[in-house]
Amino acid sequence: MKSGAPHLGTRTGIVIVNYGSHDLIESNYGMLATDVQQIAVVVVVDNFTSTSEAKSIAELCTRKGWLLVLNDTNIGFGAGVNVGVARAREVGCSTFLLANPDAVISVSDIEDLASRVLADPLVMISPQIVKEDGTRWFDGGSVLIEKGRTSTGEGSDSGQPNGWLSGACLMLHEQMWLQVGGFDDRYFLYWEDVDLSFRWVASGGTLKVADDIEIVHRVGGTQG
Repeated sequence: MKSGAPHLGTRTGIVIVNYGSHDLIESNYGMLATDVQQIAVVVVVDNFTSTSEAKSIAELCTRKGWLLVLNDTNIGFGAGVNVGVARAREVGCSTFLLANPDAVISVSDIEDLASRVLADPLVMISPQIVKEDGTRWFDGGSVLIEKGRTSTGEGSDSGQPNGWLSGACLMLHEQMWLQVGGFDDRYFLYWEDVDLSFRWVASGGTLKVADDIEIVHRVGGTQG
């Protein structure tokens, strides 16, 4: 943790929704297994794809000491995250990292992001996200209301009116999460992060991209 950062007190819940991606999760998060347990609890929510995948993710979670929620069906991304956050809260977590299986983040960055939302529970934070070749993928987003689409182009600012944050990697505090009610599970996949961002701001929260923290996103890694 950076000097002067507040003591974490409780561990962060790292919530990952799995959909046929146990190999990606092991590759991207398995290396955290030793160090991360001091600061975080990993919760994997499996949206059912096959019996063999459910068995593989269960074996992985057992080996790594992670918590697992097995769903009988694919309930969608947002609903899966909601289940994962609820499970993390049951074991005492009050800050949550919502991360895609194809995101790569370090223990120090998790700890740093958690310290920031503990210092300001009203803020939801995304790191800067780059592709494997180092090119930008997300460092701010705006919704172009008149055109009915989102933009992540140069100049897009998540902190300005109509801003949004990508659900690929988010750190947040339970205070605001409970206030807004989490993801709206009527969004099965896509736009749920835009909806959450808008409701977050409408409820008095703020959105921020941490320009000093960068993670890698293996784009499309979970979509086959």
